[in-house]
Amino acid sequence: MHISKGDIVSFIGGGGKTTIIGDLAYEMIPFYTVAITTTTHIYPYHGIKTVFWGEDVSDENPLVFARDMDSNGKLVGIPPEDIKKIKRDVILVEADGSKGRSLKVPAEWEPVVSDCTTITCIVIGLDIIGKPLDGEYVHRAERVCKLTGYRLGMTVDVELILRLLNPGGLLKGVRGRLFIILNKADIVGKEKAYETGKIIKVKTENDVIIRGKGIGELI
Repeated sequence: MHISKGDIVSFIGGGGKTTIIGDLAYEMIPFYTVAITTTTHIYPYHGIKTVFWGEDVSDENPLVFARDMDSNGKLVGIPPEDIKKIKRDVILVEADGSKGRSLKVPAEWEPVVSDCTTITCIVIGLDIIGKPLDGEYVHRAERVCKLTGYRLGMTVDVELILRLLNPGGLLKGVRGRLFIILNKADIVGKEKAYETGKIIKVKTENDVIIRGKGIGELI
C-alpha cells in the first residue's frame, strides 16, 4: 500500500480488520512509530499497551489509543476529528464494526471515517463466498438485499460483492487512496482467491489485495 509517514489508514467492512491492523502495525514498527485506534468500539489488543486520551504517551511501539473503556470491556474510540492529534508517524484506524461477520454493509450512521484519512481499506472475508445471505454470515443482511436485489437465503457470490461496491454500500465513507482487501485467502485457496480478486479488479478498476496466512499479494 506504500504507507509512509503521515498516513492515516482507515479500515472498514468485515472479515478480519482487527487482525490485519495488528499484523500491519508489527510489520511497520522497524520503520515508523505506529498508533492503533478506533472511531467505534474494539476489544483491547493482546500484548499492546493501551493509552487513554489525556494520559502520558510512552515510547512503546506500537500503542493503542482510546478515549475510555465501556462496561463490556471494549475500548471506546477517539472522535474522528481528533485522530490527527495522535502523535505517531502512522495511524491505523478501525472505523467500522461488523459483529465478527465476513461481509458487512454500513447503516446510515456508518462507517465513522475521519476526514483526515489518507488511505481507506475495505475488508471482505473470502470465506463468505458460497454462504447464504442471512444474519448468521452477513452483518446487515437485509440492507444487502436492498442494495443488490438479492433475497435473504440466496448464495453470496462475486456478483453480489460487485453490486455492493457502490457509494451507498461498501464504498460509503471512502477517503484518500482505496484498497480492497480480500482476506482469508488461505481458507478458500489462493487460486480461487486470485480469480475472485481479478474479477473485482477488472470490474471496479480498484487496487485489490489478496491476504491470508502465508498469502499477501497486490493484484
